[in-house]
Amino acid sequence: MKYLVVAITNDKELAEWLGKKTGENGVTIYNRRINDTSLTILTPTNLTEKFYALGEILTLSDIVIISTKSIDANFGESVIAAALLNKEVILTNDNDVSSLVNKLNLKYKVLEKEQIINELAVISDAKKPTEELLIDIDKVFPVKGVGLVLLGLVRSGTVKVHDKLYTRSGKEVQIRSIQVQDEDKETADQGARVGLAVKGVEEKDIEKGEILAKKQIKAISEVEVVIEISPMQKDISEEMQYTLIRGFDTVPCKISKIDGNKFKVKTGVPIQINKDNVAVLIKEKSPKIFGAIK
Repeated sequence: MKYLVVAITNDKELAEWLGKKTGENGVTIYNRRINDTSLTILTPTNLTEKFYALGEILTLSDIVIISTKSIDANFGESVIAAALLNKEVILTNDNDVSSLVNKLNLKYKVLEKEQIINELAVISDAKKPTEELLIDIDKVFPVKGVGLVLLGLVRSGTVKVHDKLYTRSGKEVQIRSIQVQDEDKETADQGARVGLAVKGVEEKDIEKGEILAKKQIKAISEVEVVIEISPMQKDISEEMQYTLIRGFDTVPCKISKIDGNKFKVKTGVPIQINKDNVAVLIKEKSPKIFGAIK
């Protein structure tokens, strides 16, 4: 089985057409199977109330679909963020937006709605596997008769039953069983939406936004990174509070310039992030997409 994570930034109807709803936690999740490919489709539940969900789905996705039905603020924010993150994009053919998107460094193709499914299958076939196991956790809850269950996305690598992984605090987690789309599995590869029954930890030991890995990834409060700032924004304001979004983790931060496009980011809450992670920076007032850490 191959897996693909698809972000649909601004069209819930398209997400509902593509897949079956399976969960909601700021991000609404849909699933669909196409031959030997399992799709996990992510779309913001309500961008007006939780704009950070756009950053979550973009940093987690393999491919981004942006609807051109409404050329509004959400369309503009989606296009800018996808370009900053160097994401490959599918644009729907509802409206011709070439004069807008060609001004950005956006890798895109325009497709009819009915062509999208076949294109996603092609993208899945071409996706290259990665080795390091990283799982982004978005929900933690106990199940009677099963124990603690973690829901998340396999960002990279392959998770197996009996694997021993580590939380950001260093606690060891052993995988008792794996489910993908309600089916029991012995393994799950990169891109899979998984339910993991685990032992060794309690509900209080793991939070939404954590990364589970074979070696502990410690949370840090300060990091030096390269930031590409949106062409719609001015330079960094060291007095302003920004929000940093990496996967399902969202934290407030302050930014100071070091040199050129190198910056120091100080977060209000420790976060698991390093030079290999991608993240989005947003601010309170529109346009909200400020930049990307790459």
